[in-house]
Amino acid sequence: MSKQPKENRLSDLTLKEKTGLFQAMAEISEAGILILDEENRVEFANPRVSRIIGYGQDELIERDFTGFLDEKSKEVLSSLKKESESGVVKFSHETEISTPSAHPVVTEMCFASHALKSSNRRKYFVYLWDISFRKRLSEELRESEKKYIDLFQQVDQGICITSKQGNVLDCNQALLDMLGYESKEDLLEMDVTRDLYAESDDRKKFQDLIERDGHVKNFEVEFKDKNGESVPILMTAHGRKMTVVM
Repeated sequence: MSKQPKENRLSDLTLKEKTGLFQAMAEISEAGILILDEENRVEFANPRVSRIIGYGQDELIERDFTGFLDEKSKEVLSSLKKESESGVVKFSHETEISTPSAHPVVTEMCFASHALKSSNRRKYFVYLWDISFRKRLSEELRESEKKYIDLFQQVDQGICITSKQGNVLDCNQALLDMLGYESKEDLLEMDVTRDLYAESDDRKKFQDLIERDGHVKNFEVEFKDKNGESVPILMTAHGRKMTVVM
């Protein structure tokens, strides 16, 4: 039987073939890839870089990459160049890249260097990930959370969030005032059925309504305050984690 020829390994490829392979990988990469010389001039930029920065690949060649960075990022880049002499440097520093549209793009970078044996000079590899959308989404979520917390605490109706098992997960100041407690922690340690409901059967009726309809409106019940006195309550609630408004 004749032997099948072995497939070429990377080590068997010619320099031209390896270069072509690298360029093909760079073309389809979701990360922006740059190669810089020791003066930070761009020697190579893949298509993703062009989409991130907003300049064509040909326009980027020979440009000083630091021209796209603010002063803080320039200092970070200089420091990374020194650190990368021993290998790859990974970091989570957020870098704003200036663009022709005047709207900077928020990116994360990975940095590495390679010493050329022929000249003992170095080439620097920069990988860019556009995190503008993730950053904007994170800020919007923080803002939404802040608005929720402000609303939760400022309304004059008592609100609490309980689990199906009867644990208080959160409550607002109005509920504490209604029941005579000073600290939220006092309620968080309670069993709702045992410690809040004047009649434990009311908790079962309330849960049955939630399970059947997904919500409850103006459910009449009596709670116990800190001193054990009955407090008449009208409850409106919805959800698997029961958000209760009183």
